[in-house]
Amino acid sequence: MKLRASVLIGATILCLTLSACSNYAKKVVKQKNHVYTPVYNELIEKYSEIPLNDKLKDTPFMVQVKLPNYKDYLLDNKQVVLTFKLVHHSKKITLIGDANKILQYKNYFQANGARSDIDFYLQPTLNQKGVVMIASNYNDNPNSKEQPQTFDVLQGSQPMLGANTKNLHGYDVSGANNKQVINEVAREKAQLEKINQYYKTLLQDKEQEYTTRKNNQREILETLSNRAGYQMRQNVISSEIFKNGNLNMQAKEEEAREKLQEERENEYLRNQIRSLLSGK
Repeated sequence: MKLRASVLIGATILCLTLSACSNYAKKVVKQKNHVYTPVYNELIEKYSEIPLNDKLKDTPFMVQVKLPNYKDYLLDNKQVVLTFKLVHHSKKITLIGDANKILQYKNYFQANGARSDIDFYLQPTLNQKGVVMIASNYNDNPNSKEQPQTFDVLQGSQPMLGANTKNLHGYDVSGANNKQVINEVAREKAQLEKINQYYKTLLQDKEQEYTTRKNNQREILETLSNRAGYQMRQNVISSEIFKNGNLNMQAKEEEAREKLQEERENEYLRNQIRSLLSGK
């Protein structure tokens, strides 16, 4: 009986152990041949929408993060959860960087269950390999009493401006960090404005250069046309001169022939008179 009871207890413990192991969360699978990585597969299967964290949804924050720029995919598995957690609890996401890459990130967030009411703002820049993401979850109204907090989201990424920042599991109650972040955003916008102004000026210079080139071409064509007209007029004048010269030559030849004929006739008359006078 004791042996049978021991066997029964051992089998029960084994079953409980196996049952507990089978309930472990599955690891997120990274697809090597695709830029998008599925996030929280189990949650997506169980819920029509991913629920918000009670603490984060009621905590105003502004976060600036430098996202990685991998060739074949966007985020590592260890970065997916925290990044998506941040995005999912944000109301406004600004992505600054390469145009194709920021569009990939936007599509990635939306395709993996980020809530539909997030406002995405894309600001493409030149010569920037990485992507800077600015996420906020508070009202931009300056009269608002909400004090946004700052977080350092990804380990190894660019930290938030200011000291004593914490990760998503805690927050800094100081408002100084937020001011520095806003100043940083203002500097980024000023830099983008400079870039836009540079290309606007460059475009105006190109348009001016094109207009000048067209004007020069028109002046050249007018000059050639004037020269051609002048040459044609000169040819006409030369032709008239040649024609008049021929007419004058013909007139002179005719006059010479008439004089010669007149001299011949006079010579004939003189000879007749001589004959009469001589009596021949």
